[in-house]
Amino acid sequence: PAAAPAVPALLKLLQDPDPALRSVAADALGQGAKGNPAAVAGALTALLKDSDHRVRESAARSFLELGLRGRDAVAVLAAAQEDPWVYAVTLAFLVRSGGPEAGPFVVAGVKHPNGEVRMAAANLLLQVPPQDYRSAVDVLVDGLKDGHYFVSARCARCLWRLGPDAKKAAPALLELLKVDHKDWWEPRCCAAVALGSTGTLVKAMVPALIEAVQQPAYKDLRLAAAKVLGDLGPDAKDARGALDAAAKEKDAEVATAATAALQRLGR
Repeated sequence: PAAAPAVPALLKLLQDPDPALRSVAADALGQGAKGNPAAVAGALTALLKDSDHRVRESAARSFLELGLRGRDAVAVLAAAQEDPWVYAVTLAFLVRSGGPEAGPFVVAGVKHPNGEVRMAAANLLLQVPPQDYRSAVDVLVDGLKDGHYFVSARCARCLWRLGPDAKKAAPALLELLKVDHKDWWEPRCCAAVALGSTGTLVKAMVPALIEAVQQPAYKDLRLAAAKVLGDLGPDAKDARGALDAAAKEKDAEVATAATAALQRLGR
């Protein structure tokens, strides 16, 4: 990189008594040291304990931008929660650059007092590998009860992605099926599919699964719902009409999934 020759001077500037200059230097290293991250890893790691939060955050950003991995760097950024907008942007950065260590911190964003941060965190979790938040099922269960349908739906989707690892979420997912407000169709549908992914199969899931099969813009949801309806067998007979319609659609994948489900219903 063009900034590489400046690295020695930037490293020297990290010792400056002015925290503003240390912060600028740490930020610049995120670009200047791209060709040789190892050369600055030690200096950036030391700055994670700097007395000034701006310096710590700049060092953490550069550390992760350079492809280096470390829970301490992720933790420094995740701790900066005072400004909701900055925190939401930080969570997005952690998803992009934080590696596996970022998962638990992004999950924690689902508990933030600011609704927009919760929405951002819940949505960002769908970009995080499920194994990185497997230990946070309890937080996701709490998220199902969020007052905003968007957060609730995303938490249900995350539990769906966890499959059998989310088995203990089944009672909360079943409870979500009882929310009958029309705007909450997505949380209901995702909850029903999540229940199926955990191996929970009860007749109470059928109405929400029918809703899911009828959502033209959500193909993944439709395919998963059709499979769960098939798993339910004769208990899902009320879904025949919706599955019949889906089986006649032009989308071959949807039609095949619906036909397979109908066969398992006893057609």
